[in-house]
Amino acid sequence: MCIRDSYLSKPLDTLRLQQALTRALSVETAARAQTPPAAQLFDEAAMLERTAGDMEFGREIVDLFVQTTVKILAQIAAALEVPEPADVRALAHTLKGAATTVSADAIAQCAAALEQAPGETLQRKSDGPLVASFIETVDIWRQRGWLSSDAGSGSRAMGG
Repeated sequence: MCIRDSYLSKPLDTLRLQQALTRALSVETAARAQTPPAAQLFDEAAMLERTAGDMEFGREIVDLFVQTTVKILAQIAAALEVPEPADVRALAHTLKGAATTVSADAIAQCAAALEQAPGETLQRKSDGPLVASFIETVDIWRQRGWLSSDAGSGSRAMGG
């Protein structure tokens, strides 16, 4: 997978991915300052309710979400380069729904904001708050045991 000037090989190492996204999008300081507190990043109670208390099933869903979101974020970054507002909106809409499913509230809110942004305001790095929320949420999932060992090791590659 190519993220701007970085190359990540499969199997995906989320730690290296997190580092590459952070470097490529320059979100480490500016966007992280906009990231909500942990309580707003992930609603653990809602996720447990959604999975009927089955944390193993929840881990599978979260792992799939992380893998899919990495691809969507790369597609959003590419669409912002062109820029292609319709593509950005469609991808943000998809991500918003997926984030809601895994109770990743901050990601859903950032995706909704990107989806609603006027086309003329979309530019490179408009996805900074979204990427920062993703990085922070992955960190929370890792700390709370919501990522499988495979997904957790990949997240650390991104810088978390």
